[in-house]
Amino acid sequence: MPVYLTLITMPDEGRKGSEAYAQRLQEINKVMDYLGVKSLVQYAILGPFDFVNFVEAPGDEIMAKLSIYLRSLVGVQTTTYSAIPIDNLLAILKEKRAPF
Repeated sequence: MPVYLTLITMPDEGRKGSEAYAQRLQEINKVMDYLGVKSLVQYAILGPFDFVNFVEAPGDEIMAKLSIYLRSLVGVQTTTYSAIPIDNLLAILKEKRAPF
């Protein structure tokens, strides 16, 4: 299954640490399960983003749907990148090149 790196930014409400917002954050895992997205690792980070997640998902369309759900249900902003395992990239680079 494809792997994605997602950077999450909390809205001001979430950064205030309200308990109600923390409960909404717990809904993220329910949404991910519903869409067939599996969390591989999650970290809280310092800097312009608040969290970083590596997830497995069925594809780009599901990740787009997850992003839309997270914005509407929890109010977080997401930036998502497709991640390619380095061994896969090296194998592709070793393949015979096109003659152009």
